[in-house]
Amino acid sequence: MKNINWNVINFGLILLLIGLSGFGLYFLSGKLKNQELITKEKTTKLLTEKGYGGQVEYIEGEVEKQTGSFGWKSINKGDFVEDGDGIRTLNDSRAIVTFEDGSILRLDENTETKINSSSKDKIEVALSKGTVFNRVSKSDTRKYSVKSGEFKIVALGTEFSVEKETNASAKVMVLESEVEVQNNDGKVLHKVESGKKVEIKKDKKIEKKTILEVDKKKDFLAWNIKKNKERKDEEKKKEGEKKGGNTLKDLPYYGLDPDHRTGSNDDNKKTIEKDEAGKIEKKEVVTPKISFWAQKTNDGVKLTWALKNVESPKGFKIVKSTGKNPVYPGDDYKYISDSSQRSYQWDIKDGKGYYFRVCQYLGGKCGLYSRNVYIKTSASSDENDDNNGEVTSIVLSGQAGSDYADLSWKVDGVSSKGFKLVRSTSKNPVYPGDDYKYFSDKNKKNYKWQGGYEKGQKYYFRVCQYLGGRCGVYSNNVSFTFSGDNNDDNEGADLSLSVSKDGEQIKLTWSATGDTSHGFKAVYSKDKNPVYPGNTYRYLSSPETKVTEWPISEFEEGQTYHFRVCAYQGGGVCGDYSNDVTYQF
Repeated sequence: MKNINWNVINFGLILLLIGLSGFGLYFLSGKLKNQELITKEKTTKLLTEKGYGGQVEYIEGEVEKQTGSFGWKSINKGDFVEDGDGIRTLNDSRAIVTFEDGSILRLDENTETKINSSSKDKIEVALSKGTVFNRVSKSDTRKYSVKSGEFKIVALGTEFSVEKETNASAKVMVLESEVEVQNNDGKVLHKVESGKKVEIKKDKKIEKKTILEVDKKKDFLAWNIKKNKERKDEEKKKEGEKKGGNTLKDLPYYGLDPDHRTGSNDDNKKTIEKDEAGKIEKKEVVTPKISFWAQKTNDGVKLTWALKNVESPKGFKIVKSTGKNPVYPGDDYKYISDSSQRSYQWDIKDGKGYYFRVCQYLGGKCGLYSRNVYIKTSASSDENDDNNGEVTSIVLSGQAGSDYADLSWKVDGVSSKGFKLVRSTSKNPVYPGDDYKYFSDKNKKNYKWQGGYEKGQKYYFRVCQYLGGRCGVYSNNVSFTFSGDNNDDNEGADLSLSVSKDGEQIKLTWSATGDTSHGFKAVYSKDKNPVYPGNTYRYLSSPETKVTEWPISEFEEGQTYHFRVCAYQGGGVCGDYSNDVTYQF
């Protein structure tokens, strides 16, 4: 038997192992590469298939949002409203939401809606109560509608209002173009043209009339007509600037590269040389570019841009951040749906510095960005909760009858967010916590508070400077003892609450007697005796409902929380509260 050459065998085994390793690495790298492509495709799909979100552009008074099964919470100007979110206004409050495609939803006081924008081909506003006004951007592919009870009002590129009352499914007024009244199956029942109004009865009868001048003078519709005129005037002004107004180089410049003001650095054609077959070939390469300018104004920042060798048919996103290179999605933004628009006034008056950019919008994401521009905005006392109008004192006075208190107050300073008038049977009533009335008008200086007094009981009143969710400066106490016996405003309710754990939920159960016709507010906080409004809450509108749950994941482990439930009286006011129950998580 011949001797085996182990060196040769070992060398062959090494080559085999190297080959197998190489194949494994190749296979693994290919798999990882494919996985990377799948991840990118999935991310792009998620970005481009989202529906039309909205942004709160205007708030007057108290506006709240509900996401999923969580309770209603206060929101601020600039907050986002997405698919499935509820948005509502309380007493003496209004709001404006601008959707991604440029459509506008305006809510009157005591209005409750839910947004359905799960796909890019529809925006549906489910109106539970109140009045909404809609200014719809025209589109061949997207439908905008308002659902009210058993009916759906579908816009055909228009301006219209919908009011939902208890004695009718809907009242519709059309100011521009026309709408279709459909049933829930999509069958067209009626068309309403510009200048007409209809009332849709619960028996499905439709009464059609002409919009009168007296209709246009009614508070909410008059306010919308004014807003529409302001918007159209602004659009005409912008169009005039395009045709013969200031040129870009005439605008005062604030930013990082002063040479861009005149366009001297805006030359985006480059010459390259290429060696091909022994010859030098010169070729002109055209580079797309977005030039960007900013000007600080008394109301915020005016932003202006220009395109060169690039088009943006889907409009633009203007983005801002306190850090460089803001992006969409991710940072605060404004959507400009008009592809011909070249300027925008962003109302920011918080005294902070921001970086701005504008980008070519591609639908769900941005393409080409401009350079950064930095602006430090002006400070406004209206936006500063800690010094809102620099109110230094409030003096309250008044007189009382058998079942009313006629109150008036004088203010040293300006409370731009209005006032809270509070009352209690204890001295020094406060907001939130005690019974109150809210006045969003900064010029409001009197109110006759009638009803809700016990005979022979002494009541204390104060008025305070409202700062949004809390009070600033309070007035002196004014007190009266009432001789009448009028409890129409609050007949009272007796509530008893218990709290327990039920699986992954924290369960609240209560009993109630007395006046609970408006339902209940369930509230919780880390502090003792949580209140509405002020703390986290959930609204149970049915007086028959006496149980609710929150997921345990909403609470911090190791912390103790306080829970209460109150009899809701409507108009943002709670009546009697239950006992305070604690639970440690």
